[in-house]
Amino acid sequence: MSFSSPIWIRRAVLGALVGAAACSGDSPSSPNNGGTTGNTLTLNGTTLKVAVAATNAARAKGLMGVTTMAADSAMLFVFSDDRQRGFWMKDTPIPLSIAFLDANKKIVFMADMPPNTTTVYGAFNAPQMRYALEVNQGWFAAHGVTVGMTASFTVAATDFVQSMPNPGANASHRTEARVLYDRDALYIGVRMFDAHPDSIAQQIARRDSDDIYSDWIRIAVDSYLDRRTAFVFAVSPRGLQRDEFRYNDLGNEVTLVKRFEADEGE
Repeated sequence: MSFSSPIWIRRAVLGALVGAAACSGDSPSSPNNGGTTGNTLTLNGTTLKVAVAATNAARAKGLMGVTTMAADSAMLFVFSDDRQRGFWMKDTPIPLSIAFLDANKKIVFMADMPPNTTTVYGAFNAPQMRYALEVNQGWFAAHGVTVGMTASFTVAATDFVQSMPNPGANASHRTEARVLYDRDALYIGVRMFDAHPDSIAQQIARRDSDDIYSDWIRIAVDSYLDRRTAFVFAVSPRGLQRDEFRYNDLGNEVTLVKRFEADEGE
């Protein structure tokens, strides 16, 4: 506790991502306690399955009340800035080990924490941190993990809000998005959850059709950083692709030459 089936879009060789809107839903599983699941983290050659706590509510609850955790499972706490933070084990019945990681994902502090205690770990006795990783007690020692090592992971963006019909309101379903890039391409993976998948609209049509009844995921890239123009790449549940250029901040659009590939996962 702290107190303080993907779709990939490839070959969009553009600038900064400014928005991704889609319908999504929930499918959490224990012991995530409100964190997002389906994430992995690699540390000293070993991969952990991690639940990510990236909201105030999920971070505050942490692993409270969790009575068992699989051997290679963990919880990753994600914060938006670097500062000194403290953790305790109040109402947490399993012994844990914790590691603090900085913005570069390097371990800067480690401690073992006995269950159901209110001793504060870290705080003013630890460096500033961006992430905290909680594992079963002894896991770090058993896998040779020490201060100074660097973890490898990506964190899904989940804090999406509505643009329609209620601008700024919380999304009605859950979406998880990840962005990677290399010298040649921008890679965007999105998982969209829906409580009623039988109601997903997925009409078949030709590429770049805009007059069909269908759900879409749209990725808008503001490569000029002017918040008025964007390159938009869209994919429907049927795999129908559409790309366009938005200009003058008025929703105007023109079709582009094909510049991306989309693959649907399970």
